Amino acid sequence: MSYSVWELVLFLLVVYLPALTLIVWPFRNRLRYSFKVSVVLILLASVLEVVCMYLAIHFEQLKSAFNLLALLLLPGFGMLLVKDRFPKVLYHTLIVFNLTNLVIILGKCLEGAVFHDNALLGYKWSYALCALAVEAVLFFVFLRICRYLFEEVIELDMESNEWNYLWIVPGIFYLMLVVMVYCSGRTTLELYMAPTFALGVLMINVGSFLVYWIIADLMKERDQNVKLAYENSILMEQNRQYADMSRKIKDVRKSAHDARHHLGILQYVADSGELDVLKKYIEDYSSAMVKDLNVIYCENTYANTVLNYYAQQCRQEEIEYHVRFELPAECSISDMDMCSVLGNLLENAVEACRKMTEGKRYIEVGGELRGSTFYLTVDNSVSEAPVFLKSGELESSKFGGAGIGTHSVKSVAEKYGGSSSFEYHDGVFEVSVMMRVDQQETEEEA
Repeated sequence: MSYSVWELVLFLLVVYLPALTLIVWPFRNRLRYSFKVSVVLILLASVLEVVCMYLAIHFEQLKSAFNLLALLLLPGFGMLLVKDRFPKVLYHTLIVFNLTNLVIILGKCLEGAVFHDNALLGYKWSYALCALAVEAVLFFVFLRICRYLFEEVIELDMESNEWNYLWIVPGIFYLMLVVMVYCSGRTTLELYMAPTFALGVLMINVGSFLVYWIIADLMKERDQNVKLAYENSILMEQNRQYADMSRKIKDVRKSAHDARHHLGILQYVADSGELDVLKKYIEDYSSAMVKDLNVIYCENTYANTVLNYYAQQCRQEEIEYHVRFELPAECSISDMDMCSVLGNLLENAVEACRKMTEGKRYIEVGGELRGSTFYLTVDNSVSEAPVFLKSGELESSKFGGAGIGTHSVKSVAEKYGGSSSFEYHDGVFEVSVMMRVDQQETEEEA
C-alpha cells in the first residue's frame, strides 16, 4: 500500500462527514434521535465508512462487497437518523450522494493536475487536500442549494404522492454516472484524473441541479396554489355565513317593522269584540313569526342573530342550548368575522350533537370581553373523539383533510392577534377562541 491508513481516514472524513451532515441538516427539526445521539451516529457512520474502504483495499476477493457496503452506508445512516417520509429522504439523499461523487471526481482531477505523482498512488494526503479545496469552492453553492432545494421544499406540506416518484430523478443521474464509469473501458483512477471526464460529470451535475431547481419551483408553485385555493374556500365559507346572517337580520328588522301593524290590527279586532277572529289571527301570526327573536343574548346585533338562529336549530333538534354572552354593539371585530367564527363553531356543534344516538346532547356558549380581549368558548357533547391531523388541525367529517370551518376560525383569531384551541375531553369537544379588540372603541362603548 503506497499510502497510510491515516491518509485514507483523512480523505473519507473530508468527503463523507460533510456529506452525511448535509443529508441530516435540512431535517434537523425532524431527527429520530436527540441532537447528541445524532452527532454520535454521524461520527460512527464516518468510522464505518473508513473501515469498509480499508477492508475493500486489503481483501481483494471481498472488494465488491465492501465497496457496496460503503456505498450504502451514506444513504442508510441518513435515512436512519431522519424521521420523515422515506421517499422524501431518499430524494434528498440521492442528490447529496451525486454531489459527493462530483467532489470526489473533481478532487482527483485537481490532484492529478497539481500532485500528479501522488494522484497515481491512491488516497494520499493530497487527495484530501484537493477534495477540501473543491468543497471550499462549492461551499456557497452547497449553502444555496441546501436552503432552496432542501430546507424550503422539505417544509412544504405535501401529503400527496409526489415524493413516491421524485426520487427517481436523482437516481437516474446517479445511474448515468455508473454507466459512464463502467462502460468507458478505463480504470476508475485513469477516468477520474481525465479532465474531459471531470468536465462531463460537472456538466451533468449542473444540468441535474437545474432540473432539481425546476422541480423545487413547481412544487412551491403547487403548494401556493393549494394554499390559495384553500384560503379561497375559507373566504367563500365566511361570505356564506355572513350572507346567511345578514338575511336573518333583515328578517328580524322586517318582523319588528311589521309587528307595529299587527299590533294595530290586534287592537282593532279586540275593540270590535270578535274573539274568534282575534284568536285565529293570533294563532296565524304566532306560527309565521321567526321564533326566539325576542331573546337578547348580547348587544351586538350580528352575534345576537347568530345565537338566536342556532337556538332555534337546537330546539328543533332537541339539543340543550345554554348561552352566556357579552359583546358590545360596536367593536373592532368586523360583523363578517364575528358571523364566521360563531357560525362555524355552532354549525359544527349542532352537527356533532345531531349525530349522537345516546347520551345528553348539549351546547354551551360563552362570550366575555375582558379589557381589550374577547374570549369565546363553545363546548358540545360528541359521540366520538374527533380526528386530529399531523399538522394539528381537525380532520373534516364531511370530506376528509383539514376542516375548512375550523381553519377559518383559526385564521380569524390570528387576524385579531389572538389564538384558538380545539380539544377533546371525556365526550366533550371544547373550543376556545381569543381575539383582541380595539380598546379605545371598547372604552367609548362602556
